[in-house]
Amino acid sequence: MRSLSISYAFLISSFVYVAIILLLGRFTLPREQLRLMIYAGMATATSGVFSYFLEDNYWMPQRLGGFRLGIEDILISSAVGMIPWYLVALLWKRKLWIDFQWSGVIKRFLMIASMSYVTYLLGVWVGINPMTMLLIICVVLMFIMLGLRPDIWPLALTGAIAFGAAWSSVAALTFWALPGFIFQWNLKGIWGKPLLGIPVGEIVWAVIFGALLPLLNSYVFNVRINTKKSQ
Repeated sequence: MRSLSISYAFLISSFVYVAIILLLGRFTLPREQLRLMIYAGMATATSGVFSYFLEDNYWMPQRLGGFRLGIEDILISSAVGMIPWYLVALLWKRKLWIDFQWSGVIKRFLMIASMSYVTYLLGVWVGINPMTMLLIICVVLMFIMLGLRPDIWPLALTGAIAFGAAWSSVAALTFWALPGFIFQWNLKGIWGKPLLGIPVGEIVWAVIFGALLPLLNSYVFNVRINTKKSQ
């Protein structure tokens, strides 16, 4: 039974993350924020295919069928898109205004996605460590988004702190519930070295991505902070 759970640890954990965040969002977020959380997950799910380049270098998770990519990559990419926005939306709730047109959303998303994905592929192609390249793109995008929308920096700060802490806790709990799962990371690699029992890459990425996701979501879906005082 234990070996079976380790073999499917990636699938199990990814599915559980998605299920839990959808349930939490359904019962604790306003409807418009729930929809935006789901949209964020759908957008980040498109990045799942780039897990291909992290294989062997950063981690070596076992997938259904033994392939280099699988449904697990789509699930986990969706989950990590929804969780940061859930945390930000939960903490800010009615203080956020959402007003967007789908034509603008699609244009902004395609611009960011194409720029990010092509840059990532070029970076990997010239020999930059795939995980390092991922973090570089996240940091660069974060500053670009802050330049375009400096008014939403509080959401970035909220996301960095909340998601950084939450993802580190989730990782620790996952490794406790699925003993041996951590050995599917490259623990000798630069980003795989454990810090307090968690691969350091997971911690660093969570803080950076926690700041980036709210910025991206706010830019793409035209989310604004309501600064008007209630009467």
